Amino acid sequence: MQAFHRGPEDEGLRGRYPGSMKIAAVGDLLLSGSLEEGRDSDSVFASLRNVFSTCDLVIGNLECTLDGGGEMISTEPRVIASPGLMQVVARGGFDALSLANNHMFDCLESGFLQVKRTLRQYGIAGFGAGENLAEAAAPAIVVRKGMHIALLAAADESSGAAVWAGENSPGINPFNIDRMEDQVRRIRAHVDHVIVCLHWGRERMTIPSPMQVQQGRLLAEAGATMVIGHHPHVIAGAEMHAGAAIAYSLGNFVACDVPYVCGDELCWNRRERTGCLLLADLNADSLACIKQVATFDPGLAVRPDNSGFGRRCIERANKALQKGISLGRYRRSYFWINTVIPTFGHLRPSRLGSLRPRHVRNALLHALESARAQ
Repeated sequence: MQAFHRGPEDEGLRGRYPGSMKIAAVGDLLLSGSLEEGRDSDSVFASLRNVFSTCDLVIGNLECTLDGGGEMISTEPRVIASPGLMQVVARGGFDALSLANNHMFDCLESGFLQVKRTLRQYGIAGFGAGENLAEAAAPAIVVRKGMHIALLAAADESSGAAVWAGENSPGINPFNIDRMEDQVRRIRAHVDHVIVCLHWGRERMTIPSPMQVQQGRLLAEAGATMVIGHHPHVIAGAEMHAGAAIAYSLGNFVACDVPYVCGDELCWNRRERTGCLLLADLNADSLACIKQVATFDPGLAVRPDNSGFGRRCIERANKALQKGISLGRYRRSYFWINTVIPTFGHLRPSRLGSLRPRHVRNALLHALESARAQ
């Protein structure tokens, strides 16, 4: 396994290869609610505009939906963006967005169709969801610098998506490794590069499962140039395999707090507001260069993270992956992250006053889920 290169944050703007194209890939765009008062749509990605402007293709995971007229799933959290937030994405320079995630159908089919129309209006390619399985599984083909790039996306069943695409029904493209391997091989024969975006893994896990590692490497061997992971909301490890870059999770790129009906909010901590911007140079037939740059979203204004915290998150995640992921190690990590840390967090003296029965119930549910994963 070859380790990734990570230099100073401005290094991603140098080292262009003759005849190459540059791709920027980011993690989850969790767009909930509306733009804050006094903030305009041009300011959200202003600190990264000089980075994106050097790229030929900018992609991310659109982890939200639009209000489709009042219909919505019964479970929370629901990530519903305003049209103004969608305009932020369009003005931010995004060219293509994965729609294969567990919040794209929070407002059911009507919300998804509104997203689809909005992306078409702004000239952004959406892939990984559709009005039937054929559309959801179909690649988005983009042409840059004379190269044809196929973009595929799918979500694992464990991600909790509410609506899966069927032969004649709308939904998310379900991830099946055998089907995806075959699709990558077939498409790779007709394009220069295949990029696969996968919504997989467990939330807040900084390492992938052994199965994810196996699946990512199989897709690389099938011909994918890049495999880009989303869903854990934190940075997980990245590696090179068979000439391909595999980033198991890029973390959150935009992290809006998500309101609950009861008045609570799903809020993100420092680690969950830290993301990884993946910069890649692609030659006609190979991946020439790959870099990881840490980003930070303190609240709807994403910027390069120069504090050193993001860099340490990236380096720790990469080193953990290089050591190898055994099933026992993964289970221990899962129990620690999803049970021990949340439980002690609720027992902090500063939070005891706000402790409610539902918090105890949620902690017990987390513990039971962790036990099942053992």
